[in-house]
Amino acid sequence: MSIDYTQHDHLDHIVTITINRPEARNSLDMAHFRDLAHAWAAFRDDANAWVAVITGVGHDFCTGADLKKFIPELTGDLPRPEGWNKDDAIHAVLHRFPVYKPIVAAVNGTCRGRLRNAGPDRHPGGRTRGAVRGDGAQTRTFRGWR
Repeated sequence: MSIDYTQHDHLDHIVTITINRPEARNSLDMAHFRDLAHAWAAFRDDANAWVAVITGVGHDFCTGADLKKFIPELTGDLPRPEGWNKDDAIHAVLHRFPVYKPIVAAVNGTCRGRLRNAGPDRHPGGRTRGAVRGDGAQTRTFRGWR
């Protein structure tokens, strides 16, 4: 139940960031958004880390925000995790948080969002909370599909 940041001694300059929350299909609540944002900052600031590989444990890469926890945390119905701030959710998805190093997503299973290349077991997301997404995801083809 965490975001694991691992520097591999036997692999030159490669870092693995693992979303380890399979019981919730690797969805992210505030604590996991915070931890993922901190992992990206550690990667960005580490001169010995040249490439990051992000992956998920279990049958899902990531299914987005854990709305069952995130919304109550956001509205105050549940306490917010210690050390969380609103920028964590933005930085966790690398929005307004520049990282000028290569990032590889090792995706198997379900992944919500847009991908350029994907493996044969990747299942593209189609609906978001009962509404068809408006960003063209249903009509995009994947480049590099194998």
